[in-house]
Amino acid sequence: MTYKIPPLNGLRAFEAAARHLSFKSAAAELHVTPGAVSQQVKALEDVLGVALFERIHNGLILTEEGQRYLAPVRSAFTGISAATQMISPRVAGADLTIGVEPDFGVKWLVPKIPAFQACFPEARIRIANAVSAEDVAAGRVDIALLPGISSFQGLSCRTLVAETLAPACAPHVISRAGESPDRIALLTHGDESSWALWFNSHGEGSLQASEKVAFDDRDLAVYAAINGNGFVLASSIQDAETLTAGRLIQPFTARIETGLTYYLLVPGGRVDCPHEKAFSDWVLEKAKGPA
Repeated sequence: MTYKIPPLNGLRAFEAAARHLSFKSAAAELHVTPGAVSQQVKALEDVLGVALFERIHNGLILTEEGQRYLAPVRSAFTGISAATQMISPRVAGADLTIGVEPDFGVKWLVPKIPAFQACFPEARIRIANAVSAEDVAAGRVDIALLPGISSFQGLSCRTLVAETLAPACAPHVISRAGESPDRIALLTHGDESSWALWFNSHGEGSLQASEKVAFDDRDLAVYAAINGNGFVLASSIQDAETLTAGRLIQPFTARIETGLTYYLLVPGGRVDCPHEKAFSDWVLEKAKGPA
């Protein structure tokens, strides 16, 4: 069977330029000059007989043909990358690059990584910044943990963790106040809508506040709670390490959802690859535990 395939350099230049909507940014990624990217895309357009981009003064816009062409080209590159890694003799010791937003990485994922490495010492982990599903689809990361992306062409997307809020305090506050703490300060940050929602859902009598102390910064409110100054609405995501370490405890089982959900994204062709599967199964199981 004869395949009708345009020059691969042109396809790579097109995919990168389409992702960035910029020849300059694509050139930086591909380690060539912007002129080279422009020429490669122009050569591809000549082969196809269609324009893939509209050139505008501050960037690029995909034409209708370019939009239709991008998805299968990207899918093909993802498939080639996955197939290459599956047959590579380096798979047994392959690096696994996990993409996360910095804040989620620091507060939720990174504290859990030593446990994964203890279970899978042969897997070499690299944590990278990732801000979109395209980072996974383009092969810049092997796995991504990202908010709000429940589906994306060519990727397996599974729910990882949904953020919840519940009152939390330092352990000695409970000891001091007894089984049913009352007359305790409520620590707020920003507006007080989350506390109002919690009380509306679970009853004013469940926690009686003697005063409210407002903070402009969320982390300051959490630190004040750790110091014993009162109750803060702790996040199952942002305060995961603090809750796991026991610096804050949540004496009430009632919690409210914020609507923020993180998803586990893996290229469809790599969901059963050894390290991707091991990490996916492990992190999904970790997400079921407390905090």
